[in-house]
Amino acid sequence: MLTKFPLMNKEGRKVGIFLNSPFIGSFPAFLLSSFLPLLFLAEAKADLTIGAAISMGNALEEIVEAYPGEKPRLTFSGTNVIARQIEEGAPIDVFISADTATLTALAKKKLISSSSIRTIASNELVVVVPAASKTSLKSARDLLSLKRIAIADPTSVPAGIYAKKWLTAENIWPKLQRKTIPLQNVRAALIAAETSNADAAIVYRSDAASSDKVKIAFTAPAEKTGSIEYPAAIVSASKNHKEAALFIEFLTSETATAILLKHGFAAP
Repeated sequence: MLTKFPLMNKEGRKVGIFLNSPFIGSFPAFLLSSFLPLLFLAEAKADLTIGAAISMGNALEEIVEAYPGEKPRLTFSGTNVIARQIEEGAPIDVFISADTATLTALAKKKLISSSSIRTIASNELVVVVPAASKTSLKSARDLLSLKRIAIADPTSVPAGIYAKKWLTAENIWPKLQRKTIPLQNVRAALIAAETSNADAAIVYRSDAASSDKVKIAFTAPAEKTGSIEYPAAIVSASKNHKEAALFIEFLTSETATAILLKHGFAAP
């Protein structure tokens, strides 16, 4: 069983946080009691909850601001984490994934409405270094000269899986793997480069566009990373299919596409 705690983000919008019940059991009683009124208030409403890949964060918050309907809640995490929450019954209405493979797997389990899937954006991988770095990197092989390279977990997170696929195609993954720092999501990899805890990081172009603390060294070739697409779909268990379909329709509108382009994404 999952319990939902609607917290407030910096803009004052409720952001859904889903926690497994074993954690709740160890949650300090005085803090838990302060959350309960919000919990019951959120459960009483039938508005949308959007679970999205963390790399969509800044763009999606702006898209929600532009949305003409009732503003949905947003919850961000790694694509693999959101997928697991859906499998465990989290009350998510729309899932926006950083890859098609995750949605395909959920659709096979009948957890996602296959007919609702719409690709809303694409992306590409880039290598970034701290803004003050004087390191010159022009190709994948140049990464071998570094000591620490931050990437999203290549065993479960789309950005890391794409990175491993690229570096394997370059025939350097076995040598480079021991230099990598696998992290829980792509934003964590970006932060490692921003704080100089890594010499470089492999992130999405949209992540690089969100930070003035890193600079792009070079772009990974698309033919070696594979197509990086962001599909959105309605979660089968949603009780708000009509509202979810309207929101996904807006995600493909000119307004939403312009916002995505501004944040470093590309058209589908």
